[in-house]
Amino acid sequence: MEKSKSQWEIELQTPPLLSESSNIEWMALVEKRLGKRRSIYKRYTMWAGSLAVIVMALIIIIVNEEHLRSLIPTWVTSQNTSQTHVVEGITIEQEAEIKISKKAALLGSAGEATIALINLPLIPEQDYTGYLGIWDANGKLLQKFVVEGYNIMNPVQIHVEDITGDGHPDIVLETDEHANGGLGVHVLHLYVKDNDQYVEAPLPDEVNSNYIVAFRSASNDFRMTSVQDKRQWTIQLTTDHLKQLAPNLLTQTSPVNVDPISSIAIQNNILTTKRLIWFGNLQLNSLAILETSYRFEENKWTIQSYSLENIDKSSIVTEVK
Repeated sequence: MEKSKSQWEIELQTPPLLSESSNIEWMALVEKRLGKRRSIYKRYTMWAGSLAVIVMALIIIIVNEEHLRSLIPTWVTSQNTSQTHVVEGITIEQEAEIKISKKAALLGSAGEATIALINLPLIPEQDYTGYLGIWDANGKLLQKFVVEGYNIMNPVQIHVEDITGDGHPDIVLETDEHANGGLGVHVLHLYVKDNDQYVEAPLPDEVNSNYIVAFRSASNDFRMTSVQDKRQWTIQLTTDHLKQLAPNLLTQTSPVNVDPISSIAIQNNILTTKRLIWFGNLQLNSLAILETSYRFEENKWTIQSYSLENIDKSSIVTEVK
């Protein structure tokens, strides 16, 4: 059976054998037909390749959507997708709320600035998020610092004082996590002036926290020792307090627990924190208050000193000299 011909082959005429010019025209027509077919093939191949790349890119984006979204700070996405409105003279995101604010002379002759803790709308399955912002006298946002966690819901105070001693006011945001069974857990966010901007300057993690305590039946008190520098204290608990202690705490040497910060004080370029000290398995077994003082030197906080204090109506603490 004779093979059927393509349309382009049918349209071609067999070249006359005796005419050289007809031969040339026929060959030119063949080349033109073949060139057209190659052009169409290349075009479709290029489109198919581009389409495959686009499809693969879409698949990657869909699969990694949650991961990519998690890389973007929540407050950035909220700010970009929300409208703003004016509250208490400052411009904030729509549906955001001011948890606490304070006016202070941060800008010199430019007028009073507003420092405020802003809570952004809660996003399902994400933690609380917001920021501490600084606005000028006209309500324009100048700087913002991300603040996250449940503590943003329970602000304690915004302190504006010159802690560093450089002549410029510094900012301390104090919030409360409402955690622990002791005196609470306060979170500090510290910002110091660096040229014309504020920068975050957190406290160091190091704190005198390695202590042991043992009961002395002869004097009916406890002897507590700092493993780090060998300082010692006697701690006398009330009779009722002693009766509530587990018997094993009176017959063995026990490690001491140091809670997170429960309160702060600022005076004479010194930042002082207080923490509860206790032992055993209950924070009700309180021994003393650890008071630590910090000074800002060479662009960082350093521990200047620490001491132990009485717990009102619970313990009497005396350092052994």
